Amino acid sequence: MLRDLIANAAILISFLSIANQLYKDKEIVSRPIFKILAGGVCGILGILLMCYSVHIQNKILVDFRNIATLLAATIGGLSAIISGLVMGAFRIAYFGLDKYSATGAFLILVVTAGIILIFKTQRPLGRKWLISTIYITVLSCGVYFYTFKNDFSILLSISPYFILGTFIVSYTVYKYMIYLNNMRALFKKLKEESTKDYLTGLNNVREFDKLFRLVIDRAVSNNHKFSLLLIDIDFFKKINDTHGHQAGDKVLKEIGKILRHNCRANDKISRNGGEEFSILLENASNSKAIEIAERIRRIIEENEFEITSGRKINVTVSIGISSYPETVSDITQIIERADGALYKAKRSGRNLVVTDSVISDNL
Repeated sequence: MLRDLIANAAILISFLSIANQLYKDKEIVSRPIFKILAGGVCGILGILLMCYSVHIQNKILVDFRNIATLLAATIGGLSAIISGLVMGAFRIAYFGLDKYSATGAFLILVVTAGIILIFKTQRPLGRKWLISTIYITVLSCGVYFYTFKNDFSILLSISPYFILGTFIVSYTVYKYMIYLNNMRALFKKLKEESTKDYLTGLNNVREFDKLFRLVIDRAVSNNHKFSLLLIDIDFFKKINDTHGHQAGDKVLKEIGKILRHNCRANDKISRNGGEEFSILLENASNSKAIEIAERIRRIIEENEFEITSGRKINVTVSIGISSYPETVSDITQIIERADGALYKAKRSGRNLVVTDSVISDNL
């Protein structure tokens, strides 16, 4: 019996490990289709645990299938319901319809209903897990006591293993699940930090380089138009020197928000370093790029940037634009040409949008 219960525990831990590897990089838990799928998978996990259960007599099984329902409940009530239905249907279909399999299936559904109600309460996850474990144990032991009320030798031989095993395995699975959740959150954080600018939340220069290569490859392969905006904050050093670096950071954050709110959903916005930003505009003509750039320039000019409580300043930006194939025929030179346009905007008085409107592959 002990060997079979250890096999149950190993199956649960293996399931968590495999599921974590499959979904550690996916934001899908909130989708209804995932909850349905997760419920089915947890139901299959429960079936697997039943296949490795301890068979007592008259089709009475001892296993940890209800912990599979617990796992499903952490995802949502729908997942728990589906897992319970899958396990209940298997209990009857595989072992045949009699009073024992019917009782087993009914027990699964009662356990599922109870766990769902427990998980709907406003308690910490750990407390809900503990209460559910106690509920599962008490309910299962009640069924065993009723079934073997005339044979205490069997009851005494299975109860200690089941009670102790349920609590140990439930605790182990819970702690391992929390550990995997923490590792997944850390993985997500490190991944974001490797691609995002820590201050503005925009793409960093490393991610810009990666996205730039992808975008120019698509533009050339599909013969699509592509525009690049390089944006530089005017007199940013003066802002830092006059008002301090914290004020400069607030300006950078606010400009990052303005860029996000005034670009299309598929535009790639980056902070390339210091006070310089960039926007990759796929399927955007030069005229469309100018329209977007002018809107951004105007909104920033009209915006009042609050640097301290009650103290606001005005900020302007200069923007350089280059567009493939309208202003540059060699797409590999588009950054250089946009940078040249930005330099021209700076030299021409700042707070301007300048586009490189002359095609010359020799520049």
